[in-house]
Amino acid sequence: MDGTTGENDFGEGTDRSAGASGAAALTAAQGFVAPEERDPENPATWGKIGRNELCPCGSGKKFKHCHGAFA
Repeated sequence: MDGTTGENDFGEGTDRSAGASGAAALTAAQGFVAPEERDPENPATWGKIGRNELCPCGSGKKFKHCHGAFA
């Protein structure tokens, strides 16, 4: 909630019946993609990757030493 206007800043409803699907939607909105759903050939499908995770390209290096070196 915004302290000055009283409006909901995040646009989330108060309905909590969505359950896990709501959590999955929130995760997708933040850019996190499960490692199984990443296509090594297409960096656009990678989403957010932790710097200490293995790089999804399949090189075997950590992301921070591979494709995340200049990010």
